[in-house]
Amino acid sequence: RNKIPSGWWDEMNGNQFTLPYTKKASLQRCKTRSNTQVIKDNYIYPYHAKRNDHYIMDKFLLDYDNGMFIGLFLAEGYSDRYSVRITNCNTNIQNFVKTWFEKHNLKYDIEDKVNKIGGRSYTIRAFSGLLAEFLDKFVGSGAENKFVPNEAYLANEDFIRGLISGYISGDGCVSKNYIYVGSASKKLIDGISFLLNRLGIFSKMSLSQTKKNNL
Repeated sequence: RNKIPSGWWDEMNGNQFTLPYTKKASLQRCKTRSNTQVIKDNYIYPYHAKRNDHYIMDKFLLDYDNGMFIGLFLAEGYSDRYSVRITNCNTNIQNFVKTWFEKHNLKYDIEDKVNKIGGRSYTIRAFSGLLAEFLDKFVGSGAENKFVPNEAYLANEDFIRGLISGYISGDGCVSKNYIYVGSASKKLIDGISFLLNRLGIFSKMSLSQTKKNNL
């Protein structure tokens, strides 16, 4: 208090330096109570939580595997404040998601259950508020609010092929004569159609509504 004048922190933070603290005392508390020795370059860490367990890379590469994961999340993904989930009963998809989470240092658990009428669901849930927040901003959350990210339209073909493959694997129907995908989000379907055009694949879009349950 003797060395820092009143209002100095608010004036300097975001100007001369940028730190996620509203006051100097919080920075001092971080330095004395947090294990800052585990912090590595090129990673993003949460404000709360153990920093040796929760972090993600500060760059999201537009490669095939990341495209595949984004496609799966667009089709069958869900996120909340603390976690990201992918639900799919296909073993190949399950193994891919597990490997992707492990590659990105994310701890996960598995929920395999059968409902009352015999239906089975298999969900892999990774614990990362950082990834959940990123996906919410990158592709949206909730079936009716998801969209293809703007970065995908200018991405390389590897990323686009991965995204299309992931989306069809999660939410597509392959028959003898056609491939069908559906979504509650028109913006998402428009984006998928545009990416297909990038690959020289052309599609027809239609609108349908189930009247029995008025969805």
